[in-house]
Amino acid sequence: MIEENKQLLEFNTFRVWAKARYFAEINRPDEFMKLVESNIYQENKDNILFLWWGSNMLLTGDFDGLVIKNNIKTMRLTSFDDTSATLTVWWWYNRHELVEFCARKGRRGIENLALIPGSVWAAPIQNIGAYGVEVESVIKTVKWFDLTSGNIRALNHRECHFAYRDSVFKHELKDKFFITHVTFVFSKEPQPHLEYGALGELSSDASLMDIVEKICNIRASKLPSISEMWTAWSFFKNPIISEEQFMEIQQSFPDIKHRIVDGEEPRYKLAAGQLLELAWVKKGEKEWMVGTYENHCLVLVNHGEKSGAKIRDFAQSLQQRVKGMTGISLEVEVNII
Repeated sequence: MIEENKQLLEFNTFRVWAKARYFAEINRPDEFMKLVESNIYQENKDNILFLWWGSNMLLTGDFDGLVIKNNIKTMRLTSFDDTSATLTVWWWYNRHELVEFCARKGRRGIENLALIPGSVWAAPIQNIGAYGVEVESVIKTVKWFDLTSGNIRALNHRECHFAYRDSVFKHELKDKFFITHVTFVFSKEPQPHLEYGALGELSSDASLMDIVEKICNIRASKLPSISEMWTAWSFFKNPIISEEQFMEIQQSFPDIKHRIVDGEEPRYKLAAGQLLELAWVKKGEKEWMVGTYENHCLVLVNHGEKSGAKIRDFAQSLQQRVKGMTGISLEVEVNII
């Protein structure tokens, strides 16, 4: 059933007020195909927003189109041998649930992505990553529904054009798709990535569940619970800059945190949280009903503001402060709509 002027408050983790001109929930694939055949879908096919968790987005106003809330989820083991297992996840599936499932089954590769909120379908779009691991490392293929033609299409790993928090879905295919299947290949061989921070406290033979639990504890100490606070967690990307830019900022800030990024030319990844602190952005800083989280200034928190535009404006003010102090332009990680 298609609803009109639907309030989206409960469908975004920032809990801002925004209405959808049209809204539909789908619980089975056949319901989606029936929706595609409707007049409202056809009239709004160039202006569609797909919602799963709503955990990596900021609505800045009403959406004058069709919002589709997807509740379909399933997975299937498509092949396995002594060294690997191939798993296809359909439609909607909670990321952390998948991480825990794989850890319990001995399927390696995404344990470092524990407790990242959101659905599996969105993982390839953002190429989510944490603690030295990006989801692209285990993605084999992505199937997507082409909104322009109505066909199901597929891309292999190379065709997805993965980069840091980036993919083809944020560029050439932006606003032209939604992802229906993601096929992963997980290793059964030990290959832990324990080089980041407190993960180094674990032994090299730590179990997958040991790693998952450790990361969950680390995240819980730094990040708020989305069920308890209105947030989308990290709002900005960690910037990657050239060697020339790095040498310049290092002159002003000798203790700047950085990691060298693999590539043909040296590039340096900086910590967005530290850049905010260098610009005198404080943890727990508050402007009206919007602010930074008390344990991490990279996280923006809504304390009761109804307007997503006010959160966007606050974020832009932080960007300006960082640019003025360090010369670095912070990019937004959250999708602003």
